[in-house]
Amino acid sequence: MSATSTNAPPFHWSQIESADYRQYIANLRAVGCPEQTIRDIIAADLNQLYAPRAQAVWHPPKREYWQKPERDQPTPSQLKQLMALDKEKSGTFQELLGVPLKQQGLIDTLYLQVHGSEQQLLFLPPDTREAALRALDEAGFDEKEATFASSHPNQTPEQELFDDKLKILEPVLSPEQLQEFRLRNSWSARMLRTELQYFECTPEEFKTLLDRRDQNTKNRDYGPDLLNRTAATEEVRKLFGDERAKEFQRVTDLFYINARSAAEEQGLPLERADEAWQITRDARAAADQAANNSSLTAEERKRQVQTLREQAETRLDALLGEKAARGVRRDLRNVLAATGGNIRP
Repeated sequence: MSATSTNAPPFHWSQIESADYRQYIANLRAVGCPEQTIRDIIAADLNQLYAPRAQAVWHPPKREYWQKPERDQPTPSQLKQLMALDKEKSGTFQELLGVPLKQQGLIDTLYLQVHGSEQQLLFLPPDTREAALRALDEAGFDEKEATFASSHPNQTPEQELFDDKLKILEPVLSPEQLQEFRLRNSWSARMLRTELQYFECTPEEFKTLLDRRDQNTKNRDYGPDLLNRTAATEEVRKLFGDERAKEFQRVTDLFYINARSAAEEQGLPLERADEAWQITRDARAAADQAANNSSLTAEERKRQVQTLREQAETRLDALLGEKAARGVRRDLRNVLAATGGNIRP
């Protein structure tokens, strides 16, 4: 073999990287790196550079696994600072490459967004998180989840996929970390947090309820029934007693959740959510009684249900205001329409 046919020396990324962005870009171009790939590399590098500065201004608070999710947003002052950082980063990218930074890149940096498995693993220490992400990446898990999400909208295969994810993470995470991953990210846990968003439960209560739900395969296939709270309330009564069950029945009811959410958004006293729930509860009970009053004709019963609905809607508007009452009225109208529609001669 001739000297000219010997193998070229191995390539090292350190030969390309440079603290000087202009030199870095020149080096990438010199080795034939496509222009779009160069842009992606520099955008990712700038994201890492600016992320600590953005996080020093604002970052979403950490939520415990038993706490309801919140739509945390920066204050106007923080948003102004973040926008200034965003503008600075975009200007640097434009100056280096002559093209604007992609809008999604701006949004991700501005709101410090992470997605998929990375978001699920944020509660872990950085080194453990990186090891877990590597294990999932080697298993091709993000792509697998994306495929399942598009082709299997129901929950059962998602639960199966989540069980597979737990198996991949088991060698990487401690038993306690693996348990917390389940408590934060399983389908049942996410549905339970939605159901309990206004029920101030303890960590132990959340774990107990989640274990009970996971033992019931039906609850692994469907979300909670927020209209009929009888079975769920009875479950809580057996586990935690009458007082907790009474509170649970009220604050996990669909009408209470909608009224409470609207009251929070509109800055109304939270007590009005209780009043709105009682209005809908009374209207539903009275409508059921009217619908089953065999001494009246079917048309008379339907008229009574209609009158009860109109009266309840008027009271809800007076209590919450038209805007805040809109969602509660809509749900009540649908429920009472079904009650009236089931009346037969």
